[in-house]
Amino acid sequence: MRMPSRGEPLEGSVVSRVSGAVEHRVLRALPHGRSAAGTGLPSSLGVVLVGWDEERTARCVRILDRWLGTAARGRPVAAVLVDNSGALSERTRVAFPGPSLRGSNDNGEFSGFDEGIAFLRQCGNVADAWLLLNDRFASYDDSYFQRFAAGAVDLAVRHSLAVGRLEPFPRPVRLAGQLRDWYIRTTFVLLPDVLLQAVGGSVSLVSATEWEGMVGSALPGPGQRPHITGVDPEWTAQVFDYLTDLSTDPAHRWYRAAAPTAANWPELRAKMRSIYLEHLLSARLSAAGADLTELLLASFAASAGPGRVQDEILAMRSSAPSAAAVRRSGSVRLRTLARVLGAGLRR
Repeated sequence: MRMPSRGEPLEGSVVSRVSGAVEHRVLRALPHGRSAAGTGLPSSLGVVLVGWDEERTARCVRILDRWLGTAARGRPVAAVLVDNSGALSERTRVAFPGPSLRGSNDNGEFSGFDEGIAFLRQCGNVADAWLLLNDRFASYDDSYFQRFAAGAVDLAVRHSLAVGRLEPFPRPVRLAGQLRDWYIRTTFVLLPDVLLQAVGGSVSLVSATEWEGMVGSALPGPGQRPHITGVDPEWTAQVFDYLTDLSTDPAHRWYRAAAPTAANWPELRAKMRSIYLEHLLSARLSAAGADLTELLLASFAASAGPGRVQDEILAMRSSAPSAAAVRRSGSVRLRTLARVLGAGLRR
């Protein structure tokens, strides 16, 4: 099945198999994505943007469209916008460089990612890598696309890298059977298709119903934390405190942190599930053999081109896994590379 051309309505049969046949329209479409693996050509890229808020999504669409028209020019790309709220404007959907899809929001951004991937595949696209975005990627000062060299797509495919913004856990937690120190924010994550297939082809794993059974409906008592069946108590403590402890530094707690009450307990449970899915994805990828790689390092390595310098940069992943660590690094070599390459990333 081909990717619809600009302005062409989607076939209803395609829509119904993705998320239940709410009206979807094709507004613009990029070139049909085909696998370039083993051909020496740029790796093909499938892009899924999950939007909820109109203002945030509109800003993300502008940034993505600019990047696709410059840095990604000449690369086979297919993109879809998943409207999880059903409230995105016609103007935003028309501006998006691809079709729009009404998401089910069954599992927040994670079901949106899965539905977007399924839709692009049903249109006949074979992507070497997937760029998964939610509408908060433009809400941070260190804009993701300002540090995203398009060559990082090829690098990720070649080396089986899961690329994004890495964040540390305050203390190691056990996920997917192993202790984990880092996770990738699912605001922006680049995954080779082989890695996605290795974790079962699905980003979303725990449904809302399953999570309710794991957490239960009872509000924890004062000074207590919930018991989540099958989940490391250390993980529960870190996340619950992040969401509810108002005594900590505002920079290290949720912007809507609040003491748990009967009124906000359903929202807190849902937020914990979202965070669990984010952290679990990184753990699943690591268990499948992926190297979690900071976007800044991947872009530096891609900009250096194949060879000794690129290999040296990639070898630094363990000593400077996050963007903050890159900036603080005591390595003269890394700081020099950051200065030279950072001024000339092929964006």
